[in-house]
Amino acid sequence: MTESMRHRFREPVLLILSVVLMQATAISAPTLVSWRRPLEVYEQSFVRIGGIEQWIDVRGDGEANPVLLVLHGGPGSTWDPLVRLFKPWEKYFTLVEWDQRGAGRTYSHNSPDSAAITLDRVVQDGIEVAEYVARRLDKRKVVLMGHSWGTLVGVQMVKARPELFCAYVGTSQVVNTQKSEALSYAEVLRRARLAHNAKAVEELESIGGPPYDDAQKLGTERQWEAVFAAPSEQKFNSIDYVRSLYPPDFTDKEMTDRNAGFFASNYSIYGHKMDGPMMSVDLSSTARDFRLPMFFIQGALDDVTPTSIVREYVHFDPCTAKGLGSNPGSWASRRDGSSRRFPKGP
Repeated sequence: MTESMRHRFREPVLLILSVVLMQATAISAPTLVSWRRPLEVYEQSFVRIGGIEQWIDVRGDGEANPVLLVLHGGPGSTWDPLVRLFKPWEKYFTLVEWDQRGAGRTYSHNSPDSAAITLDRVVQDGIEVAEYVARRLDKRKVVLMGHSWGTLVGVQMVKARPELFCAYVGTSQVVNTQKSEALSYAEVLRRARLAHNAKAVEELESIGGPPYDDAQKLGTERQWEAVFAAPSEQKFNSIDYVRSLYPPDFTDKEMTDRNAGFFASNYSIYGHKMDGPMMSVDLSSTARDFRLPMFFIQGALDDVTPTSIVREYVHFDPCTAKGLGSNPGSWASRRDGSSRRFPKGP
């Protein structure tokens, strides 16, 4: 999947995470009240996961807070260049960001062959990371949040080991790749025509709609998707703006290494001829029943993982505890089929 940066979801995610926070604290062991300043948590290191050393970044304002394990998108789209965007989250959660196999510092630290990933391998790695984090931070369970490709990994993790997690949160949720790609192409072409951009219309019509037979065609579509992205997302097309979000220890070389891992791992999952395992994903037929609360947060203007498909997935099985929120005007369904509307975020 492309490296489209969909961070307009920060406020609605915090809204839903407040619900998850209550769920997480409900199962925490009782603690004594202390008048001391809560101990901050800060740790960065390579940890041996799945036979190789993988980068794990842990940050938070208080060691007693619930742990939020983040699964980045891509594959290969690590969040480390954008740490400052998520600083507010550290007040409520101990935030764990993991550079997956074939991504970011994990990719540059290991051989290029590490980018030859499979979904099953990354899922198993993720389970090991969750076990390590729970043990390291002395927690019974952690909250799991996936973004884009990370949602596919996350759903498989909670299916395999639900006892490790108190809740799952998916944003830019992957459900059915073929349906998503078809809707995405149609929406980008519609925006190009609406903007009277002859070059965009010509290039998009020349590649035709998916399914594609070449990854370069998907690249063409995604390039124009970025051009016609929502105004709130346009600033992420500026390298100067993205650089302004870098943490002090993040360099342009690390961004170059990150991009190399992004392309290498994408080819493993999508395939040069668009015949990789990502193209056959359909969670509505393979992942329907869950044993923990599930939350899904979507951008109303998301045209890469369309909200309409996620909405169908959430309501596919009314007996499963799942909820969907969107911005603006988000809502979540309950196990009993009722719903609650949340106010529009700031």
